[in-house]
Amino acid sequence: MLSFVLSRHKIANLKELIVQVQHYGFRSGLRSFLHQKNISNLKLNHYHSWFINKHLPDSSELDKQRIHKFTYEPLISIIVPTYNTPRRFLIEMIESVIAQTYLKWELCIADGASSHPETLEVLRNYSVKDSQIKVLFLSENFHISGNTNQALTIASGDYIGFFDHDDILTPNCLYEYVKEINQYNKPSLLYCDEDKVSSDSKFFSSPTFKPDFAMDTLRVSNYICHWLVIRKDILDKVGEFDTKCNGAQDYDMVLRVVDVSRDIIHIPMVLYHWRTHAASTAAAFGIAKPYTHDAGILALTKHLKRNNLVGKISAGVDSNIYKIDYALTHFPIISIVIPIIQDTTKLQKCLDSIYKKTTYQNYEIILAHQSIQDLKTDLSQLQNRYPNLKLILCHCEYESRSLRANTCMWNTRVCARDNLLNISAMNNLGVSHANGEYLVFIDSNTEVITPNWLEEMLMFAARADVGAVGAKLYYPDNKLYNGGLILGVGSLGVGVYAHHNMPKSFRGYNNLLYTVRNLSAVALNGMMIEKSKLCQLAGFDENYKIAFSDIDLSIRLKRAGYLIVWTPFAELLYNQTKHLNYYNEYMDNAGFSSDLNLFTTKYGLHLNDPYYNINFSRSDETYTLDTPRPLRALV
Repeated sequence: MLSFVLSRHKIANLKELIVQVQHYGFRSGLRSFLHQKNISNLKLNHYHSWFINKHLPDSSELDKQRIHKFTYEPLISIIVPTYNTPRRFLIEMIESVIAQTYLKWELCIADGASSHPETLEVLRNYSVKDSQIKVLFLSENFHISGNTNQALTIASGDYIGFFDHDDILTPNCLYEYVKEINQYNKPSLLYCDEDKVSSDSKFFSSPTFKPDFAMDTLRVSNYICHWLVIRKDILDKVGEFDTKCNGAQDYDMVLRVVDVSRDIIHIPMVLYHWRTHAASTAAAFGIAKPYTHDAGILALTKHLKRNNLVGKISAGVDSNIYKIDYALTHFPIISIVIPIIQDTTKLQKCLDSIYKKTTYQNYEIILAHQSIQDLKTDLSQLQNRYPNLKLILCHCEYESRSLRANTCMWNTRVCARDNLLNISAMNNLGVSHANGEYLVFIDSNTEVITPNWLEEMLMFAARADVGAVGAKLYYPDNKLYNGGLILGVGSLGVGVYAHHNMPKSFRGYNNLLYTVRNLSAVALNGMMIEKSKLCQLAGFDENYKIAFSDIDLSIRLKRAGYLIVWTPFAELLYNQTKHLNYYNEYMDNAGFSSDLNLFTTKYGLHLNDPYYNINFSRSDETYTLDTPRPLRALV
């Protein structure tokens, strides 16, 4: 097995294996690595047994589904383009449709002039013996997009599902889709979780547990992928598949659908098995079909143009993963608000890093402190050291109770001398003095790593649909501090940081630590927000003294209709003691309990985070398989 690891993709695999073993231990680390690489080892693959014994419905459940009557029972047209499909794969694909517990379906196959007699024989036999199976034998091969378009001409369903010729549906797949179609009043598009099935159909591995619909995550890669089902009238509106996008035709289709409708439902159940064999994309994550990467760039390019977004698309961390650098046409003032809480010894390093490394020119720095007597740093020396910067000291005892900043106004309490720590109040005070259109909040013990960190965040914060943007933070030893917040998990049930304390080289589940994505919340340290949007929500809630004000603000932004974006391309260094998760650094403070009580009173605990799949564990160790059978949680 080790020789396989070393030979297949050389040193890169070995480095990934070492990272996994260092963090999880030998057995768990090896198992995690094997899952990611689709190496079939039943003894080590916990997922296989989980899927068979915990996730797949038993025979009694399937029997109940067969007799269930829905209020709305749409005809589902299943579209399959074929071309020289191996006999066994083709039969298993067709039989997986026949085995569906929901019976109102039709299988529409367009064969692109296959030259293999066994492929044609299987198709003829099934089309004769089953009236629900319609086969169109084409005179030539129009390739995947063209063949799919031909299959659409014989489809008469209310919903159209797109199925690869060698993959497999679980028997409850259509039932679960129709269940959601009824529950969510005929959504425009539906997709589910998926995994990989070995060429002998005996081994399930590498599950892809997906987030609910996330626009920025989708612009990184086609995470929606399988099993794609689209309402017929929506499909008619966006048009047929673009043959120029062969290899990423489904990605192009999804992007066109979301341009006309965001009524999209994710079913967090593994209902689709993606076949792995030597020539499949599933087997090599795009390596076997490199043209799919370029086709994805074309699909994204068209999507940006349709949405009047200007950006440069480049290759991401892996095949079929992309980075978009949105063009900045306006360079507004950015106010960097730094609350000085206790230790000011690291403030000098913080300011030095901003001044020396930041490439963005139009910014100011605002220091917010509650007591001028407690500030040990000589402000005149700082002003002399940074003559081109605007340094402002805000201290609570001299502030008015009513704060105004342009059109922004909210009421706040003066920080009393017996309550010297109120981060929310300090940030609000800093904002009231800010001249910037955009605000960035960082701790005084934070340093800049990425020179263009402000540009990387501004390109998202400047969008009308984005509320807050979060940065990626490391500890001084290059271990990950903040990989984005996940709500509703951890020992307190509030939230934790994704892949906390992992090595810098660790990519995370499905490369999430190296890709832009949507989240439910981002941390205060490294947050950017447009000032008008913060003012719209009356600033930070000052009832939170030390913790949860960032999560509270993120939730309020989401409820106001804004997206939250986390980017790994704005990197900061956090000079602080390591903690287990989001809240541990505050737990020893006297105000933590009241903050926790306030948060739980407003929102409760164990929130369902739509961007964190319910099949994952709710523990501090994120993105690990949840052993008990998951229940369907409503967003």
